[in-house]
Amino acid sequence: FPDVQGWPIIFQPFLDLCELIAEVGLPIILPAGPPGQQTVIGERLGPLGGNVLLIGSSYGVNAETASVLARWPGFYTESHMYDTPGTLEYVGQVAGFDRLVFGSNIPDRNFAAAYQQGACAAFSPGQRADFFAGNVLRFLGREDG
Repeated sequence: FPDVQGWPIIFQPFLDLCELIAEVGLPIILPAGPPGQQTVIGERLGPLGGNVLLIGSSYGVNAETASVLARWPGFYTESHMYDTPGTLEYVGQVAGFDRLVFGSNIPDRNFAAAYQQGACAAFSPGQRADFFAGNVLRFLGREDG
């Protein structure tokens, strides 16, 4: 929780911890943050080869999210801040629909609003099922369910 605890992403103790996490194959979940933060996360954690979920990406950084996901195979994004129509489709087209994970941030945000973005997105039935469940299972290394 760098945003809550007040430490920067470029923080050696955190980067050391990420190396250990990658060695044992656990995923990492981080806030997307302000412009530029996802790029730094990608540059620092992408080469480690593990799965990284960027949470809270919103209107101002969606292009950065899509670009970072397209560059780093183990990167995913969750959707609770995607409140602009077409955003899920855009990120999916640029980075792959298999990188989109449903997120609601309940109870801080309205579940129905987040759910409807995925329910109304221009997804195939398989993409919709993956968005709501399959992709997060892959992110967690639980493809078997």
